Amino acid sequence: MCSSDLGQALANAAALEERGEFTAAGQLYATALADQPDRLATVLWSLQTKASDAGRPADCVPLLERLERLYATSPAPQVAGISRWDVVNSLAWYLATRPAADAAAGRKALGLATEALALAGADPLMKPQTLDTLAAAAARAGDMEEAVRRIDEAMALVKEAAQQAEFEKRRSRYQRGLAWDEP
Repeated sequence: MCSSDLGQALANAAALEERGEFTAAGQLYATALADQPDRLATVLWSLQTKASDAGRPADCVPLLERLERLYATSPAPQVAGISRWDVVNSLAWYLATRPAADAAAGRKALGLATEALALAGADPLMKPQTLDTLAAAAARAGDMEEAVRRIDEAMALVKEAAQQAEFEKRRSRYQRGLAWDEP
């Protein structure tokens, strides 16, 4: 893409972003920045963060799916603060917790959360979050027993009362046979 075309494409994407059309902006940025994976990853992460902050989790999914594909390439983007774990764990969370999500989304989320758990390893900050995501994915897929088991594992790893209380709310829903519906 020549520099004037690139400049126009970026300006158009920025205008879409300004109007809150995050998914459309992401598509345009992906085309314009196809040969700049690090920059594209940064932009897509920013867009999904803005979509989340705007209370639009449905917009986060296609942006995170694009990011997941980007981070599956070799070499993966190298962006400070955004690792493959961040991407797959976030995507799994949104797939599992959107109220409109179905069991198929839960199964896809389970695969991503399982990968995220392997990426988290024994990290004391990442592992409880990942187990929480894995529990939400299991619940969305219909396996409440697994959901309770995974949230119990997460609860055993945290000491902070607020986080314990949040996990307990989710555990209570899973015990009642309900998925978590708050992205």
